Amino acid sequence: MKSKRIIINSSIILIFLVIVVGVAFYKLFGESSKEINASKQFMSKLYSMNAVDTTEKLTNLKYERLKVINSQNELVNKTIVTQSYGIDLDKENNVVGFAKKDMKMSSSKLSESEAKTIAERYLMEICGNDLIYEDTKNEDDLPYYSFVYKKKENGYRLYFDEIKINIDRDSGYIDGYSNTTMLKKCMEPKINISQEEAETIANNYFIENNIPYELLETTELVYAGNTKTEKNKNNQLEVCYVVSVKAKNSDESQVLIKIFVNADSGEIYNIIKENGESKVLTVN
Repeated sequence: MKSKRIIINSSIILIFLVIVVGVAFYKLFGESSKEINASKQFMSKLYSMNAVDTTEKLTNLKYERLKVINSQNELVNKTIVTQSYGIDLDKENNVVGFAKKDMKMSSSKLSESEAKTIAERYLMEICGNDLIYEDTKNEDDLPYYSFVYKKKENGYRLYFDEIKINIDRDSGYIDGYSNTTMLKKCMEPKINISQEEAETIANNYFIENNIPYELLETTELVYAGNTKTEKNKNNQLEVCYVVSVKAKNSDESQVLIKIFVNADSGEIYNIIKENGESKVLTVN
């Protein structure tokens, strides 16, 4: 009887160890396989678009995971590198960044307009067509043109998130790409207050805080998150009115302030102070 009990206990321990080893094996190799596959699929798409130099055969690319330590981009969960490129992935293995390792100054064979046309062709393949052109960062000391776009959902742009693509001035290849929109959850639009009501809510905020201001005629509807709640941590975005005003700092210098009013509830979600550099203010 004692021998039988020992055999049963040993079997339970053995099963437990098999499960532990199996889980560990999956964590070590299964997850790694997913992120490698995601990187391979992205590179395959770039090759098929002729968006990168294809001298090195796609099948010859070797993929290796780098340990990410204190990444400046909170979206980056892991980085995969090949011989010539780095690929950033989020926790769901979506590609949120891509960069060429070795970038050299070029002769600028492409004009800014030509590079922008190429960028939009690439982005159509990578992200789809619901994009709005935002800005061009054209610095002469860089070997590429940098174009910034906003994504649209249900007809409204994601205010705080952007897609950036760098196009080599000489070859027209992608030198870099980043996308902060991947894990955002855009909720179904709910618009229960008018633009006038949203502007009144913003007006009351400035009156209550004794801040002289001038309302600008630029109010628009966008997707934005609520910085005061857990919704923001869950990347949940809702449709808001952005009400812009001119105001003054304590030193009498002029400042642009934007108030984000939820289009459903009328709650103030964010207050942004823009004076050369954007700053999110605390909402009480």
